[in-house]
Amino acid sequence: MRDAIQIFGQKVLNEYLALGTIGLTGGIAYLASSGESKPKPAPVAAAGSAEPSKEENEFIQNFVAEFEKSEKEGK
Repeated sequence: MRDAIQIFGQKVLNEYLALGTIGLTGGIAYLASSGESKPKPAPVAAAGSAEPSKEENEFIQNFVAEFEKSEKEGK
């Protein structure tokens, strides 16, 4: 015969108690994780300015020009 517990005058099988506990735990976990999410803070910019300086632009242009020049000479 199956084991049962008496709750409020009714016999409740252990299987039902176990399933109820699992379902209740899952429901609470779902509700706890499904709330409104907090807004994420904007990422902080890296040190320095976002725009390159004139020196950086000149260096890049010179580098590209020298590279293209060496490519033409190599072919």
